[in-house]
Amino acid sequence: MLTQKEKRTCRVLISEYKMKLKKYAANHTALPAGDIAAEYEDRFYRYMNEADMGSERGRFTSYLNIFSGLAAYEILREKGLTQEEGIKAYDSMCAFFRKLSSVLYEGADLLPNGYEIVRRSLLDDLEGEKKICWDIEILQDDDRGFTYEISRCLYFDTCKEHGYPEFCKVFCTHDWYAFGVLKRHSKFIRKFTIAENGTVCHDTIEKVK
Repeated sequence: MLTQKEKRTCRVLISEYKMKLKKYAANHTALPAGDIAAEYEDRFYRYMNEADMGSERGRFTSYLNIFSGLAAYEILREKGLTQEEGIKAYDSMCAFFRKLSSVLYEGADLLPNGYEIVRRSLLDDLEGEKKICWDIEILQDDDRGFTYEISRCLYFDTCKEHGYPEFCKVFCTHDWYAFGVLKRHSKFIRKFTIAENGTVCHDTIEKVK
C-alpha cells in the first residue's frame, strides 16, 4: 500500500494527467470523457497499491511514471483506440513535463559544469535508490564520456507483463526530450533500446570539448 507521502505525490501528477486525458477523450474520441477519466484514476491507484515497491521503496518513482501512462493507454486500447491513438493521448498528457525536462537540461547545458550535472543525474538514477529497477553495466566513465547498458528494465518488463510492450517506447522518448537538447557541453547518443527490439539499452553522454 502507498504511504501518505506517496499518495500526495500521486495526487499532484494524476490531477494533471487526469485532466489532460479527459480533454483528449472529449476532443479526439467518441468515448465518455468523464467515465474514462474516472476509470483511469481508479486503475492507476489500484496498480500503485498492488505494486511491490521494494524494501527501500526504490521502485516508487518508476512505477509512478509507468502506471500514470500505462493505465490510460490500457483503457483506451480496451475501448477500441489504436496503438497510435493511445500513444498520442499519452503524449498530450505528459507534454508539459517533457517540456519542463527539456528546459531544465537545456539550462544545465549552459553551465560550465554542464556535463558533470548530466552525468551525475544519470548516475543517481542508475546507482541510487532506483537501482533496483534495472540491471546496468557502466562501460565508460572518463574524460571522453559516460556510456552504460541496461539489460533489465522495470519499465519494459511491466509494460510487457500487462500485454503492451510497445508502450515502453514512450518512456524511451522521454530521454530524447531531456537529453536531446544537449549540445554545448554534452551530446546524447543512443544506439538501441530493449523496447525497440534491442537486447540491451545502450546510451552515451559524450563530453563535448
